[in-house]
Amino acid sequence: MDHSAANGSNQFTRCLNQNVTFDTHRRWEPVPEKGSSKTSKSSKSAKPVTDPCARDRIEFTLMNYNILAQDLLDSHAQLYSEHDPEALPWKKRSKRLTAEIANIDPDILCVQELQESHIDAFCSRLKQDYGMLYKKRTGGDKTDGCALFYRRDLFDLVNHHKVEFYQPKVN
Repeated sequence: MDHSAANGSNQFTRCLNQNVTFDTHRRWEPVPEKGSSKTSKSSKSAKPVTDPCARDRIEFTLMNYNILAQDLLDSHAQLYSEHDPEALPWKKRSKRLTAEIANIDPDILCVQELQESHIDAFCSRLKQDYGMLYKKRTGGDKTDGCALFYRRDLFDLVNHHKVEFYQPKVN
């Protein structure tokens, strides 16, 4: 959907080459644990807070991308029959995807449908030193999953819990 037609003061401008210019940043305020005096790492874009009553604020860039696992594309080829067949193979798409990711340079990157057999090659193409959490989809013969990447120089992984989404006989 083209938001520029719906909103004259569009906060995002989409260019023909698929690059995005961001005019605004979302500010997240950390919520300290009770009795905790540990300070968190600051984002590269953190700005000092001028309001003495405000808590510390952290700014970071988050990118979310469904990268379409090649196995899913191949098993549902009819859905992509109108697309350029030269642009669909993973080798070509992965180069374009990682170039787009490098252009945005996110502090946190979330991807869906990352094929398990492509993890190492995908990670090696990323420019930042990211830590990664990966959870393969469950149920049947699924070959893809979700990954969360975070910049190691900005964030520490304190804790995580993987969730099973496919649980037979559970409503």
